[in-house]
Order: sequence, then structure tokens, then C-alpha cells
Amino acid sequence: MAKIWELLDQAHRLIGVRQYSEAELILDEILRMDPQNMDAWDAHMRMCSTLGDYEGLKTYIVKIWDTRVHDDDYLLAMQRFLLQRVDERIEGI
Repeated sequence: MAKIWELLDQAHRLIGVRQYSEAELILDEILRMDPQNMDAWDAHMRMCSTLGDYEGLKTYIVKIWDTRVHDDDYLLAMQRFLLQRVDERIEGI
């Protein structure tokens, strides 16, 4: 199995050539292994360009936290931070 950093490199290359569906598959694989991987979440944000994209990402973030992250205040604080970053990007559209 590829290492997370190798998968991230591959996803970034795909994002660079606008092959978003392929990049998303790789990022989803990373998030299955490490749901708190901020580099993967940042890459997801790079693919967003519309309000609908960002709203979908927010829903996805909540889903990942609900299903893959255990109840811990620090982890929930990370989720709030990540959702806040998405909201800031939405404001910039």
C-alpha cells in the first residue's frame, strides 16, 4: 500500500491538471486511513469553486467525523476549525 505522503503527492498532481474525480478518490482513501489529515482536507478545499462544492464539503466533513473520529474534545475542536476554514472560503466566493 502506498504511503499517505505518496498518495497526497498524487492527488495534488491530479488537482493541478483538474482531474478532480480521480483526486477525490485518492483523498477519500487517505481520509479512510487518517480522517484528521489536514493536508487531505486542504486538497479537498482546493477543488471547491462554488457554494455547492463548499456546502458538500462541509457535509462530508461532518459525516467523516461522525463515522470515523471518536468523541474527544480535541478532535471536535479540529472539526470546528476545519468547518470554519470552509466557511471563510465560502465568504470569498
